[in-house]
Amino acid sequence: MSEEVCRTHNIQLFVLPPKSPKLNGHVERMQRTFKDEFYTRPLPSLIPELQRELDAYLEYYNRERPQTAWPPWSTWLGCKPSIPQPKSRWVRW
Repeated sequence: MSEEVCRTHNIQLFVLPPKSPKLNGHVERMQRTFKDEFYTRPLPSLIPELQRELDAYLEYYNRERPQTAWPPWSTWLGCKPSIPQPKSRWVRW
């Protein structure tokens, strides 16, 4: 299906071998985070409801979830990491 859609829109598809973190480490890490945080609970069976849950999780992930991968060199540039306290239903404790 995805190959057909890419072909229709003239998008060159480049498929990486599975579990190749040196080639796509960011994607592998994001998928693990989703597996550990999003897919560990019962999810709706209908696509619109599932999309709402995913949108809510992505909002939490991008705006509320503590980010621990703050680049160490950023403090040299005067940036200060902002690590908010979790206040979401996505927190696993």
